[in-house]
Amino acid sequence: MNISVSYEHVNLLLILLGLAAVIHFLVLRTRRKRVLYFSNYVLLERILGRKILHNNYPALALRMMIVILLVLAISDFKVALSLDTTSFDYVLAVDTSPSMSMNFRNITGITLEFLDSLPRETRVGLVTFSKESYIRSGLSHDYSSIKKEMFNLTVGVPPGTSIGKALLTASNVLDESRKTNRTIILITDGDIEEDEAVDLNKSLDSLRAKNITVFVMGINNSEYYFDYELPPELRTEEVNESLSIYGPVLDEEMLMLIANQTNGQYYEMTGRDSMEEAFKSIILSQKQEVILDAQSYVLALAAILIFIEWALGATKFKTVP
Repeated sequence: MNISVSYEHVNLLLILLGLAAVIHFLVLRTRRKRVLYFSNYVLLERILGRKILHNNYPALALRMMIVILLVLAISDFKVALSLDTTSFDYVLAVDTSPSMSMNFRNITGITLEFLDSLPRETRVGLVTFSKESYIRSGLSHDYSSIKKEMFNLTVGVPPGTSIGKALLTASNVLDESRKTNRTIILITDGDIEEDEAVDLNKSLDSLRAKNITVFVMGINNSEYYFDYELPPELRTEEVNESLSIYGPVLDEEMLMLIANQTNGQYYEMTGRDSMEEAFKSIILSQKQEVILDAQSYVLALAAILIFIEWALGATKFKTVP
């Protein structure tokens, strides 16, 4: 757990702590003078063998703690919590447009390794997309069925990369989750189409409202593409055999925007090794940090301590008048 706090008000804190201590002892000194006018208190101390007039250090400590908490509340106080992956549910959103065929074997193999790395408390869903998006599996602990779906996936036609629709579909799958930490892992090598821009904006609004994080794996095929032979099964009468119509144009700027807008991260994939490293960064670490704005909690704790200090005033910690 990491704690972050602004030091903007450190001088104010020191001044208030000093004032709290000075005022406390000045009040005690004034009251002690009044008490000493009554000789019976001195006699009682001799009989009991202990001091009746104490310095009330517990009350002072409480008051100083209250001062510290109040200053923290105005000092942009935040706490970074490391959460285990059991606190997360994931949806894999995998691009199955024709241009992905050259990478699909690697993607399938690495995704299966990712599933093997997760604790059974974590649920995973699977969404695929090209021109349209499809739910292949809702959130499930049954990783074997998800692996089977991954094995059965094939790239296909029509070509297209409807990222906006894919994100919206994946977010709808995560509506099943009761966990506060929900993540989409988007895997694509394409560029969002112009007519999909509105869908993407709506999807990002929905993701932010639901507090869903998106990690984006952008597969850059540009240096390998023109040496690649399109599989025969993807060639149809409607689709020209020329590879140019399938040429992926990776819009890294747009993919980075998606990640940044959802507090995620963008990874550029150039081969199997980089894919493995990206999944390790997202998943295998088993820990992810969540920033908690702790100001309201600090104020609540300060209020509790104030009530405790008042309650102590009715006990032996009350300064004798």
